[in-house]
Formats: sequence, C-alpha cells, structure tokens
Amino acid sequence: MESKTRILPNVIFMMAVLIAFTPVVFDNQIFLGVSVFKTLYFQVLVLISFALWSILCVQSSKYLPKKSLLSYSVIAFLVILFIVDFFSVNPELSLLSNLERLDGFLLYLHLGILFFVWGAVFDTSKWKKLLIISLLVGFSVAFFGLYNQIPNKRIVSTIGNSAYLSFYVLCVIYLIFFALVFSKSTKSKTIIALCFLVFLFFILLKTGTRSAIVSFSASVVVFEGLFIRKSENKKQKKWVLVSGITTLIIAYVLTKKITQNSFLSRILNFSPDNDYTSQVRLDLWTAAWEGFKDHPLMGWGQGNFNAIFNHHGSLELISTEEFFDKSHNIFLELLSGTGVLGTLAYVMIFAVAVFQVWKKTQLLTIQKIVLTCFFVNYWVFHFFNFDTVTGVTIVFAVLAFVNSVSMPAANNIYLPTSLKVSLASIFIVFAVFVGYQYNFKTYNTAKGVADMLKSDDIYKTINLGKATYDNALIGKTDVALAILALREQVATTNLTKEQKQLFFETAIPMAVSEYKKNPHFAGLPTYIADSYKFKGDTTQAILVMEDFCAKHPNSPTSWIDFGLLLLDLGKNKEAIAAFEKTAKDNPKSMIPQVYKLYAYGKMKDTLLFLNTISNITWKDRVLYQDQITKAFIQSNQVPLYFQYIKSCPNKAEFLNTNSYLQWAYLALSVGNAIEYRYAWHQYVENIKLKRKLSNIEKMQLDETISQAIENQLEVPKALEIIDKFGE
Repeated sequence: MESKTRILPNVIFMMAVLIAFTPVVFDNQIFLGVSVFKTLYFQVLVLISFALWSILCVQSSKYLPKKSLLSYSVIAFLVILFIVDFFSVNPELSLLSNLERLDGFLLYLHLGILFFVWGAVFDTSKWKKLLIISLLVGFSVAFFGLYNQIPNKRIVSTIGNSAYLSFYVLCVIYLIFFALVFSKSTKSKTIIALCFLVFLFFILLKTGTRSAIVSFSASVVVFEGLFIRKSENKKQKKWVLVSGITTLIIAYVLTKKITQNSFLSRILNFSPDNDYTSQVRLDLWTAAWEGFKDHPLMGWGQGNFNAIFNHHGSLELISTEEFFDKSHNIFLELLSGTGVLGTLAYVMIFAVAVFQVWKKTQLLTIQKIVLTCFFVNYWVFHFFNFDTVTGVTIVFAVLAFVNSVSMPAANNIYLPTSLKVSLASIFIVFAVFVGYQYNFKTYNTAKGVADMLKSDDIYKTINLGKATYDNALIGKTDVALAILALREQVATTNLTKEQKQLFFETAIPMAVSEYKKNPHFAGLPTYIADSYKFKGDTTQAILVMEDFCAKHPNSPTSWIDFGLLLLDLGKNKEAIAAFEKTAKDNPKSMIPQVYKLYAYGKMKDTLLFLNTISNITWKDRVLYQDQITKAFIQSNQVPLYFQYIKSCPNKAEFLNTNSYLQWAYLALSVGNAIEYRYAWHQYVENIKLKRKLSNIEKMQLDETISQAIENQLEVPKALEIIDKFGE
C-alpha cells in the first residue's frame, strides 16, 4: 500500500510539471490556438490530477483536503460563483464561457481543483522542484519573445498578448525573489538571480504595459513598508529602505531613457487626454459601474459584459473594436459580473491567504513579505486588466502553497472509507465527463472553425460549419459569427445562385438561434441583418435591425448599425434619420456627424458634406480619420481630400504613417501618380524612425509601386505590396 501511495503523488507531480509548461504550448491548427489550446491543455491535466487524487485519498487519508480558513474561502467562492452564474442574464455563457475566453465558472472550478490537489499532495521538496521548473519555463518564454520580436512591436512571445506576457513575467520575477528567500542562497546563485531579474525587467519594458510598471512599483513600496515595520534589524531596515528607493529611481530613469523617442513611450503616458487607450479604459469602467448599479447583489453573470456595454457603453468606442466583452478592471469585472456577493467572496480568498501567511505558517518574515507583495502585485496589475489562464494558474498555485505550508493550523478533514470511495467514484466520472464534453468537444469546435475558415470549397465550408455548430457544447455563437463572416465573400464571388442560397439558409438560422438565447449581444443582429442584405432579403434585414433598436434604444451601436445598413440599401434619408437619432441621444459626440458624411457622400451632396466636415473639430478628425477618408471616397471628392489633408493645422499629429498609406491608397485609386509620389515619399520618411529599412529596400519598393502605377496594377495588389512594409 505504501508503494502505491508513493506512485500516485509522483504522477500527480508530473501533471503539475506539465501544467507549468502551459505558457509555451499552442496549436496553430485550431481557431485561436494560442489561447484556446492553453486553457484546454491546462484543464485536461487538472482533471487527470483530480481523478488520481480521488484514488489517492481512498488509499490514504493524509491526502484529504486541509481544514483551513483558506480552504473554506475557496469553497465559498466557488459555491457563490455557481449561484450568481446560474441566475445570470445568460447562464450558459456565464457557466461555460465562449470559445475565445474560456473563463467561465468551469475554469474557476478547475483552478479550485488545482488548489485542493496541489495543496494536499505536495510537500516542501516538490514545491521547490516545481518552482525551479516554473522559473526555467519563464526564462524560456522571455528569451523566445525577445528572439522573435517584430521590430517596433510590443513583445508577445508564446503568451499571445503583450499585457498577458507582462503579468506572467511579473509572476516569474516574484518566483525568483521567493526562490532566493525560500532556500539557502549562495553568492553565485544571488548573482545569477540578479542577472535574470535585470533581463526580465528589460522584457517587462519591451511589453510596453503600463499596468505592469505600476503594479511592480506598488509592490516594491509595500515591500519597503512591511520590511521596515516587521524587521528587527535596524541596519537591514536602512539598507532595504535605501535599496528600495534606489531601485525605484533607477527603474524610472531606465524607463524614461529607454522609452524616449520609442514606441515604448506609452509606458509613461497615462493621461486620457494624450492617450486614447486610457480613455477607452475609463469609458469601459464607467459602463461596468453602471452595470453593477443595475444588479448590485449578484451582477449580470460572468462573460456578460457585452450585454452591459449594450446598455451603458460609450458611443465613442464603437469605432475602436467590434465587440466589448471585458471591462479591463478586476474589481469592476467582479462587481458587474458577480455583484457584491461574488466580489467579496473572491477578495476574501486573498485576504484570508495573507492572514494565513502571517498567522498560520512557520515561514520566515522575508518569505511572508514576498508572498504578500505577490498578491499586491496581482490586484494592482489587474486593476487595469483581467485574468488569463497563464497568470491565474500561478496565482492559485501560490494559494495552494500557502495552504500546504499552513500545517499547524490546517489539519486534514476526516471522511469514512465508504464515503471516500463514493466521492472518488463521483469525481472520476465527473473528470471523464467534463474532459470529454467540455475540453475534447471544445477542441473539436476550435478545429472545426479553423478548417471552415481555411476551406475554399463552399460545400465543405457549409458542412463543416453545420457539423461544428451542432456538436459544440460551447462556442456556438463563435461558430455562427465565424461562418457569417464569410457572407460578403460568398455573395460577391463567382458562385451559383443555389450555392449562395444554401450558404445563407444554413448560416443565418444558426445566428438567429443564438440571438434568441442572447438578445443582449449587439453584434449578432448586425451580422444577421447584413447577411439578409447579401442574401437579397432587404425586408428581413430591416426588420431585424428595427427589432433590435426597439428592444435596445439606448445601445451605443444600434442606430449607427441600422443607419449603415440603410445606407447599403440605398435608403440615404432614412440612414440620416437614424444617425440623427443617435446624435440626439449623444449631443456631445461627433460620431453621428462622421457617419452622416457617409450618407452625404453617397448622395453626392458636396455642400452638406463640406458643411458637416466643418462642424467636426480637428481633434475628432484625427480620431476618426479612417471613417472620414472612406466618406471622401464615397463622395467622389478625392481632389478635395488632398486639400483637406494639407489644411490640417497640426500635420505632425494628423499625418502619421497610417495617414500616408491612406493618402497613397487614394492616389492609386484615381491614378494620380504625383500625389502618390508625394504620399509615398512622406511615408518612407515617416517609417525611418519606426523600423530599420535599408535604402536598397526602399528603392526596390518604390520601383515596384511605380511600375504598378504605370501598368495600372489593381489597387488591392499595390496595397498588398505597401502593406509588407507597413506597421
């Protein structure tokens, strides 16, 4: 029996080692393979560990969960989370999430399982080994990201997003700190650790993530305060105080120096007036707070921020992204999604963890301080962001470690053998069921979407889309949107009438079915109406948008989307009325005016077009220059556009790299070689500061484009050549 109880803990530890490699795994053969595969990979390994642990608990009671405040806090959070998600505005989305995020209740259930399994099974030696392996993986991720960084782009590595990478790097930095204080550190180990810390801080800067700098600085300040208060050695207090202040000064100077005249200058720019993403954050936070006030006790349910945005979102954001499903603030995400109940339950986990670190463990003071600062870093960083599986896995692993080392105050629970056997059987069945229904099926869904989007055969696309939709447990909406994304391609390509009809008759009912289940999702009716338009059923297209606008009159997207649809259908006056409805509800916004340009352009009404332009401030013209450019094209006023650009009072702000590409595009579209030459020359000069482009490359590209103009090469082909050298 003793030998058997040695085997299972070792196998569970091997599962933990594999989980430590989550940041580096991905599958390019599936839809969103960088993020989706990580979550599915993590969850499968957790379920295997759960099944093995269930057997282990039957063999030996010492592996049962520990009785501690932290254990009870995690259980309470999961119970409350299940309740608020079950009674949310869209329980399916809250419990299971969607294909892109995979962060619903089931993800937190897996994290809770990890907490109990690792906390009960691992001893100090296994924690040390897992720590070392995690550090090696972290260094690999950092080196890979640096090696594969695209010039003048924020580093992403294998994580999939620079912000996600920055938090992961912060976690690795704290793991290094903890490794130094968790074991005997020799002089050589300390020097190596410091070298890696410098390297990781450099990577942190390369991510260009401001919240990472803020959270790191905040945790250093907390470290200073705790050490000065808790340490009894006066010399150490002085040394830590001086070194901490020095660290912050050096970090600031380095940040200022490195970010000067660089794309990383955004790190030190937090003002909403000077940085658009900061304003986006504030608008999203406002919407989340208003959503919380609607349902303060239990919230709207996880994953339903799109519904909140549909009620309280800012009109100014509709031109930046197609969908908004996150508030980018952990507190507001919790408050709006889970209400006061869920928020307090989650915060309580960390409050209890800090209490348990200081009161229920035998750790050294410096170890307690590092763990406390790790949690501070988590909360400060996520004040501006949201959880992802790579980061939150480390967080729950640290919580499991805290519970594991709280031995004096955390005794194992007692369960009769018969009950242990029954529970083990249930847990194993649960692991197999969830592994197949949730993880295996979700992988097939992601694979089906990827295959569908890559297919050139319309019949194969239709069959793949239908089969993927029918077999999906989660992600049905994602499948419907993915297949409808092909609507214009299908309608405008050389397909038979029967093929087009078959596509729309297969795809539209999927989206309609999802819209009925989730009537708050603003993107669905727009896709459906647009599909009816391409199908040729204009009456049904208008009815869909009329219904959505009637149900959601305050939606920031409803009347704008309806107006754009009416424009496409040639109903210009009705479109203007829709835009004016939005203008009436949002008197301070320039967006309705920008979209009215589309209508006046289509109506070829130059006078109204120019009068409307004059009412838009230059600040808003810079902000919405893409839309205004399209309006100029629609109005067939390309020569006026050249004058319009040259009249800009602040060309350094307006004429950025993207603007010159637009200018070149317009010149190509009307065959104006002189204007094209000027725009292209300015574009090349502009990108000199942003990427290394040899003179030979510039000459070759310039010659290629010149030939394109002379030979009247199609504009899309010429643009394709330009884009190779774009940002």
